[in-house]
Amino acid sequence: MTPKTIPLLLRVAAAVLLPAIDANAAPDSREPDPLSLEEAIAIALENNPGIAARHDETAAADARSDAAFGARLPQVGLNGSVSQFREDRLMNPRRPEDGDTLQFADQLYTGEAVIRLPLFTGGRLLNESRAARLLHEASGYRLVRSKEELAYTISRVFYAVLAQRRTIEALEFSREALQEHCRRVEELIDAGKAARVDLLRTEVRLADLEQQLTREQNVLSIQSRLIANLTGLPETGCGEREIEGTLIAEKQPVPDASRSLALALEQRSDWLAARSADCFIRFC
Repeated sequence: MTPKTIPLLLRVAAAVLLPAIDANAAPDSREPDPLSLEEAIAIALENNPGIAARHDETAAADARSDAAFGARLPQVGLNGSVSQFREDRLMNPRRPEDGDTLQFADQLYTGEAVIRLPLFTGGRLLNESRAARLLHEASGYRLVRSKEELAYTISRVFYAVLAQRRTIEALEFSREALQEHCRRVEELIDAGKAARVDLLRTEVRLADLEQQLTREQNVLSIQSRLIANLTGLPETGCGEREIEGTLIAEKQPVPDASRSLALALEQRSDWLAARSADCFIRFC
């Protein structure tokens, strides 16, 4: 080994060992990026098992619809056979009454192509195709409805988490105010200007506030876990992803009941799915 080859060997060893060292390094401990409402809905629609099941049901209904439609199309079949005899047999001539084409062989090959076309089935194929199409439409409506319900649930819990944080902030502010009030009462007691019962009354209110704050923090933890379950996000080493959003109070006008009912019957996916399923039952 010459002195000139030592730097080359060091570079080769570094190229081989450094990737292994990086692979065995400690995982990244950085905090994950905040989770917005739009991102939470998109992740849930991709990872939620209920939505995946609805997609599979829609694909199965689509396949049944294609199979029902394919039963109405012409069918082409090929048949062939081989027969072997101990003695020669007369082969069928290519043209009738043509004696020159008479041949004999001990192996006979036959083949035929058959085309079947349903001419009259009493409406069975048409009704089966229409029923399969209705079931496909119903499964599509159920898929849309499941997505809407999931998006609504995530939105409701998302804003509930934001509101719960504001509640906890208000309770923490009240706790700080009561703690400051306790210190002032103690100073007044030391100065002989307040009774001990005033301090006890404030401490009782502070203990009740501590209990309420603990309860609200537990509610926030449950809501955050519910968001993680709906979106399908695994719990990382840094904890659950932080939720980022703003609460906007908007006044919504009260809609007309008759108009809202007509609009619901026209647009609600669950009603459209039930109507398609009812049409299918009538065909059965």
